[in-house]
Amino acid sequence: MKVIYKYKIDPGHNTKTILTVPINSKLLRIDVQLDRLYAWFEIEKDEQQTIKRTFYVMYTGRGFEKKNMKFIQTVVYNEIHFVVHIYEEVEDFLSTEEMEI
Repeated sequence: MKVIYKYKIDPGHNTKTILTVPINSKLLRIDVQLDRLYAWFEIEKDEQQTIKRTFYVMYTGRGFEKKNMKFIQTVVYNEIHFVVHIYEEVEDFLSTEEMEI
C-alpha cells in the first residue's frame, strides 16, 4: 500500500538536509506548512530498504557551488515574502536526466 509521508527540510542557506526514505519513494512536493519547510514523499508503506537523499536550500541572490546537484523547485514563504530554491545532490554515476523527482 502506498502512503504519503512528510519530512522536515532545514531552511538555512546552503544547509544540507539528509533524509532517509524508502528506496522506491517518489518526491511529490517541497513546500511550506505552518512556516516550516517540508518534503512530501509517496512511499510503499511496507518497504524496508531505505536510501539517503540529500537536499540543499539556496537563497535568491546568494552564491553557491552547483556541483552534482539537480534543481527541484522554488518555494515561496507567502507570509514573509521570502523565496528559497531547492536542489538535490545526485551521485556522480547518476546523470540528472535519469533521476526521478
